[in-house]
Amino acid sequence: MIILEIIHESQIHRFQKLSKDLSDEYDWLDDVNLEELLDDLVWILLADWTWKYGFDGFIYKIQKENNWILPNEELLYRRLYSFFISFFEEERKRRKNWFFDWTESLAIIMNSYNEKKYIDKLLFTQISTLPHFWRLRWATELYYWKLDQNKNLIEKSISRSIDLIINYINKNSFKIAIFTPPTIKRVVQFKDVLKELLYKNKIELQEIKCYKIKSDIIHTLRPQKELKWNDRIINARKSIVVEDFKTDYDKIIIFDDNFTTWATINFIAEKMRFSWYKWEIIAITIIWNFEYIPWLTDVLEI
Repeated sequence: MIILEIIHESQIHRFQKLSKDLSDEYDWLDDVNLEELLDDLVWILLADWTWKYGFDGFIYKIQKENNWILPNEELLYRRLYSFFISFFEEERKRRKNWFFDWTESLAIIMNSYNEKKYIDKLLFTQISTLPHFWRLRWATELYYWKLDQNKNLIEKSISRSIDLIINYINKNSFKIAIFTPPTIKRVVQFKDVLKELLYKNKIELQEIKCYKIKSDIIHTLRPQKELKWNDRIINARKSIVVEDFKTDYDKIIIFDDNFTTWATINFIAEKMRFSWYKWEIIAITIIWNFEYIPWLTDVLEI
């Protein structure tokens, strides 16, 4: 405890040095409080359903990596520096056009599976993890919402992106949207919360109904995360139904909470193309990739 108190006492000097060392690389860091930013980014859920966040969460993670031996000051500083460098590099990418754009990556991935890309643009608002670190707060909130059906958490997570989404809708004059259908029946659904937040901000979109049915291949309605990559593609194609819609809209937007394989949103777009829709289809998600990431929490996801 005494050693931990000493570490906490030196936090002010540590973050002052970090700001100085990072300021030459990022000219917009003058208005950034690194300690507050760390508090906002690092949220770790423990097995007893308590949270560690900010510097305490960071210490917890580094201790766990080092077999619970308290790391020295030099190691802590290097890891903090690396953490912020990773975050600001991602933030620099996002600032170019508000969103992260994974359209080209989608084309490469789909081509590797001999599948066609039907989405014209794939955007997401927040990264879920940083290289060599763990899931950030936004993804943690979305995960915990699914674990505990906590509407407040999903509202918080979506709220971080809602201004970007609203600006994008208004700028591009979207009139119609598809909200990806859930596989698991939950009391709180992502699409319902997003619709509420859009409505509160005076955004009213016509909706093309989309839902999932039992797959002829899988013979059951299973969450995509339970399936292997190829099976996700098969399951999405066989189970997604898009109801009849007018084809005279010049652009349509698809919303989802996250994307991993892109199968669901891409095959929603495929169904639309097969219904003779030839104009622009844009997909926006809150988070990229819930899968294939180092541990977020001691609580297993559902």
